[in-house]
Amino acid sequence: MRRTLALAGRWYPADTDGLDRMIPPQQEPGGLANGVLPHAGLLYSAPLIAGFFGSLAEGVRTVMILSPSHYYPLKADTLYSYPYDEAETPYGDIGAVPFPLPYRECRDAVDREHGIEMFLPFIGKRKLSVSFALISHLSSGRMAEDIAAELAGRLDGSTAVIASSDFTHYGLRFGYAPYAEEAARHVKEHDQEAARLLASGKAAAAYDEYRNSTICGIAPAAIVSALSRIQGLEGYAGGYYTSADITGEEDDFVSYATVLWRRR
Repeated sequence: MRRTLALAGRWYPADTDGLDRMIPPQQEPGGLANGVLPHAGLLYSAPLIAGFFGSLAEGVRTVMILSPSHYYPLKADTLYSYPYDEAETPYGDIGAVPFPLPYRECRDAVDREHGIEMFLPFIGKRKLSVSFALISHLSSGRMAEDIAAELAGRLDGSTAVIASSDFTHYGLRFGYAPYAEEAARHVKEHDQEAARLLASGKAAAAYDEYRNSTICGIAPAAIVSALSRIQGLEGYAGGYYTSADITGEEDDFVSYATVLWRRR
């Protein structure tokens, strides 16, 4: 079975020439193993995603994506996936590895989810294989720790893990506009504190503190934070900007942050 592309030509170029201008050549391996990365259309997210893939640790053969579900309601504490053996990318089909933990099948959610698809051009260009699952909500931060501990026992050094998440969604159209002045500054401070908690491995605290924020992938991010701590990786907050930096629209904007973990 094959997952086909749903967003090529809309959220990113369908042709490889257009994508090549967004995806720089492989850089020297930088030891990156896990990350929290944005999943907006590549006009917005490509620089941060490309930085991660350009500095992947040596020996990575599979990229695992944990994404929230933007279009289908999911049960809390539950992983959703589908047993594909191939995934289409603009650079050709790649192998799809079954998600290693028990999950519920929901093909429609997986097929439609941009939180998965935004990474497939990068994975396809490097001829890696992919594994993916959706999880949107946790009953508590403690559950992030439990899922991460179970996942850690199923992975080896050949798998890099991405938590798919944009950060703050600010403005009236998102139902979140608490600041009368200097919204961008306040949002950045909010996002950087969340990133610091995640980078330091304080996954349960990060989830419990930000579960009601507009950080859409806080559940996947908390799981990857806990996983990275268990794996003994070194975490740090990476690049940051907002859609307003690209469009100039400051009333409604989305922030994009990265949290990165590298091998020591």
